[in-house]
Amino acid sequence: MNCIAKAKCTMTVRVLSGIIPEAFKWFKKAAELGNADAQYELCKTYRYGQGVERNNYEAEKWLRKSNDHKQSPYDLDIHLF
Repeated sequence: MNCIAKAKCTMTVRVLSGIIPEAFKWFKKAAELGNADAQYELCKTYRYGQGVERNNYEAEKWLRKSNDHKQSPYDLDIHLF
């Protein structure tokens, strides 16, 4: 199972049981490998403090990385910062 698939599965578990650190670990791994969806999930995690301390700097950093991908669906979210 690749990182993003593992992260998505873990996110489902996270929502159902509140296990956030495991999901964060897999999203971060996938984001560091350049996955735009995972980068956007990290943005939201930091923006809303889901399992990590709220950090607008990190949130914006990951949003910008996700927007670096051609045809990113997240371009419009930059107005949040």
